[in-house]
Parts: sequence; C-alpha cells; structure tokens
Amino acid sequence: MIVRREQEAVTVKRTAVPRTMLVLLLLLGCLYAGYTAFYKGYANAWYYQAEFAINAWAKQGKVTSRSEYDSALAAINKAHALDPSYPHYAHINGRILHWGIISGFEDEAQYTTVRSLYLAAVARRPMWPDVWIDLAITNNYLDGYNVDTQQYLANAIETGPYIKEVISGSMQILLSNWALLSGKDKQLMFDQFAKSVTHPHLLKANLAFATSIGKQKLLCLQLKFKPEYQTVKSTWSYNKYCK
Repeated sequence: MIVRREQEAVTVKRTAVPRTMLVLLLLLGCLYAGYTAFYKGYANAWYYQAEFAINAWAKQGKVTSRSEYDSALAAINKAHALDPSYPHYAHINGRILHWGIISGFEDEAQYTTVRSLYLAAVARRPMWPDVWIDLAITNNYLDGYNVDTQQYLANAIETGPYIKEVISGSMQILLSNWALLSGKDKQLMFDQFAKSVTHPHLLKANLAFATSIGKQKLLCLQLKFKPEYQTVKSTWSYNKYCK
C-alpha cells in the first residue's frame, strides 16, 4: 500500500511539472503578444502623423516648412524603429527623405539611403507597384537607365499597369532617357502615354514634364495626328503645351 502511494505521489509530481511549464509558456506568450501589440500600435500612431504630412505635401506640391518636414521625418523614424520589419514604414521613410532632398532640407547624398529603404520595402512586399516605381525613379537618378532601373520599371508596370503613379513615373524615366531607348522601350513610352490621355490631370502632368525637358513634341505629335486622340485637341492641356 505504502509503495503504491509513493508511486502515485511521484506520478503527480511528474505531471505537475509539465503543467507548470505549460502555464509559464502560455503566460510568456501572452506577455509577448501584448508587448508586440502595444509597440505595433504605438508605431502606427507615429506613422499616421507622418502619412498626414506626406499626403498634404502631395496635394500642395511642396513641403510647407522645415519644421513640418522635421516633424514628419521624426515621426516616421520612430514608427520604423518600433517596427522595422513592416515594409510600409520603410517605404514612407524613403518618400519623406525624398521630399527632404527635393525641398533642399537634405543633401543629395541621401538618395542612396532612399534607395536602400525602397529596396528593403520591395524585398518584403514585391507586389507593391508604387514602391517599384519610386525605386525605379531613384535608381534612374543615381545610376541612369541601367539594367536595374529597367528591371524596377518593368516590375512596377507588371504589378500596377494602370496605377497613375506608375504611368507618370514610367513616362518620366523613359522620356528623360529617350536617346538611349530601344525601339521596344520607345513604344512602351507611347503605350504609357495612351493610358494617361483619359486622365486630364495625368495628361497635364505628363505634358508639363515633357515640356520641362524639351520632349513635348513627341507627345504633341501623337495627340495631333492620331484619330483616337481627336477629343483631346479641345482640352486646356493641349492648347497650353501643344500649340
């Protein structure tokens, strides 16, 4: 009897240890989940502050002030530091730095940092066309129309063929490298232009950019002589840039 009770006691102790370990593991799991959720939520709050600013700049076409830029950059840096694995934070971090460069608040050497942030974003989210086109534009600025730029551009068009930012960005890259393009790439530019014709604001932006680099005749001749573009000839953009 005594032996049997001793055996039962040992069995109870052996069962109690795994149960205790299981409870501790569950508790640690809950604590980690709570900790992670807190920091992700905290990061998201900083991100929304940065997003609000960058959306305002896009509408205004400029950064209003240095203090506004510094505040947005600090916000996205905090969000990215709290959740470095989230690719959208890396992308927006790159975009804000990009705004800083073109606004004169950052040195042009920061373009390499911008490119690194975009590369980090597409490595985790390869189906995001807006990151691919931002990466293509940045790489084109740094290294010209090289193999990488062409691949990034192809990825942008493949993942977002009708995204306005992709259409506009691809035309900027192709027009600015016109003398270097193959016949296939020149046709790609005209194909992208055809998509923009049905969007008045996009058409205006593309004609304005083409005019700024002396390439408006390429687009205006398309609008003037192609029958499918006849209705465009009565628009403000055509009269502004093509007459």
